[in-house]
Amino acid sequence: TPLDFAGSPFAARVLSLAFSRDGKWLATGGGEASRSGELFIWDVAAQTMAKDFKDAHSDTVMSIEFSRDGKYLVTGAADKFVKLWDIAAGKLVKAFEGHTHHVLGVSIKADNSLIASAGADNAIKIWNVETGEQSRTIPGYTKQVTSIRFLGVTENVISSGGDKTVRYHNAANGSQPRAFAGGTDFMYCAAVSRDEQIVVAAGEDGVLRVWN
Repeated sequence: TPLDFAGSPFAARVLSLAFSRDGKWLATGGGEASRSGELFIWDVAAQTMAKDFKDAHSDTVMSIEFSRDGKYLVTGAADKFVKLWDIAAGKLVKAFEGHTHHVLGVSIKADNSLIASAGADNAIKIWNVETGEQSRTIPGYTKQVTSIRFLGVTENVISSGGDKTVRYHNAANGSQPRAFAGGTDFMYCAAVSRDEQIVVAAGEDGVLRVWN
């Protein structure tokens, strides 16, 4: 009975997914709008739930990423918070507050020193993991920043936005070395290859674009 959701652990839509780098774990985020923020980790091989982070957020979880070393999860949600979780302990490490609208994207630097977040407040924010403080706000978007990803082991990030753009920023100083042109409508997501050579992004126009 694939359409019988009575036994589902999900309260509503699943809005975000992330695999651990070894492929063993799948994290899912969602929840009931304005009521709950769900965060689960699943054992991929066994197809069973491995961990339930109770009351992870007070509103829907919009974005998830595993740290490179597999120790942490970083999440962003409609409650305007960015949070860092210890996977083994199943506990909150730090909460980062500063966005004034939904957090639509999150990414953690390879050495776990910085978190970048993308908001519906048209801004990118950079957070110091050790202190929990906001180290930088990067403005420039005229609509929502919909996704963000650190490139390789660097301080550089790729982001996408509702203003049809895909941008490349340096998280350390906020500079924008370049933008990737061609989008004709709202851009929903962007990603970068592990060797940092290829950027891909997709949007409302139904086109997948690839840049060098």
